[in-house]
Amino acid sequence: IMVNYNNIFNFITIQSRKRTWKHVETFYINSDEQLVNHRDLINQIKVLIKSIRERGFDKTLYAGISLWHLRISKKSFSGMEGLPPKNSLFFDWTDNGIRIEQNGILILQQSKCEYTPEIEAVLQELEKS
Repeated sequence: IMVNYNNIFNFITIQSRKRTWKHVETFYINSDEQLVNHRDLINQIKVLIKSIRERGFDKTLYAGISLWHLRISKKSFSGMEGLPPKNSLFFDWTDNGIRIEQNGILILQQSKCEYTPEIEAVLQELEKS
């Protein structure tokens, strides 16, 4: 019997990435009660994350939380490891919409917290890096 270890590794890696996204979704679902004053924003964030996952980025990128901000990277990351991986995206939710930074540099700012072609382009570039 021939075992294709690449297929097994790829399957495990995809499942690992999907678990990080599920953890992020659970975090924001549970935040509803603690952040009552920001319920509209939390709902927008949940829709944004769902849109990102529906487009398959949960199979190629890892997701994480920093305080209550979303962080997306190609590499798995734990806050205990120090600095996030190079080229990570950091989504900052503000009263004025959403800001996305990469390596400390603002790369996208939108007045609404919603999935757009610009966000898709940023995620596609991260996949290539």
